[in-house]
Amino acid sequence: MKKFISTILCLMFVLSLCGCKSNPPQESSYLYVETVEVSSKEESSKIENSSSKKEKPEKSQESSEIKGAASPYCEGNGVVSSKYDNSTATVRDEKEKLYGTVAAHISSDKVKALQSGMTYRMIFDALGKSSSAGHWTGYYEYVVDDDNLLMFYYENLDDVCNMSGEQLLETLIPLNSHLNDSKNGTFYGVVIEPDNIQLLVTSPLSNHSCTFVSIKNAKISFADGTNATTSDIKKAQAVIVKYEGLVFSTYPGKMTAVEIIIQ
Repeated sequence: MKKFISTILCLMFVLSLCGCKSNPPQESSYLYVETVEVSSKEESSKIENSSSKKEKPEKSQESSEIKGAASPYCEGNGVVSSKYDNSTATVRDEKEKLYGTVAAHISSDKVKALQSGMTYRMIFDALGKSSSAGHWTGYYEYVVDDDNLLMFYYENLDDVCNMSGEQLLETLIPLNSHLNDSKNGTFYGVVIEPDNIQLLVTSPLSNHSCTFVSIKNAKISFADGTNATTSDIKKAQAVIVKYEGLVFSTYPGKMTAVEIIIQ
């Protein structure tokens, strides 16, 4: 009987030892899992914070100032400024409002109604939109009574023109459209800008309303046949242009003259 009891006690002892090894304390297992979860949350938090910084970068003070600047321009030191010059900031807008590629036809009565002391802006508003002959600013033209050219040279639209309408009519240049002969490569025009190499010529009644004419190898003479040079060609001077070869249909156009006859 004693032996039997001893055997049972031994078995119970062995079983208790086996139970401790196979079943670790639940508390220890819980602590291990909790530690892993806390670590995972920390890493997740770091990732979320990192991604949010990439998606929404902070705006620097410099970029904010540039965005808020009105019509900025560079002052020369690389710093963007909100200051601007009214005389140049609206050049493109003025071109859209006033300048075209075709000279407007107006009557001499409309010109005569102009008063001395008007600004060029007021004059162009009164006479209507016309051609600047390829210029941004500085030149404007009209065809008066269908066969005369009225030319305006100016530095600023708000400058004052001291000529009356009657005085302006005295400056008209006949366009002599009957001398235009595109089949034989000839047209009658007026020089807007002279140069030793090329001329900017307007001829609103021909197929070459505004053209750069290369005169590098051209023969130059006066209407009476006397020889002339490039220095004899002046601004607002009428000329007959004889050309050959290709004529580029850009605006202004481009061609090569073989002869220039000063009128």
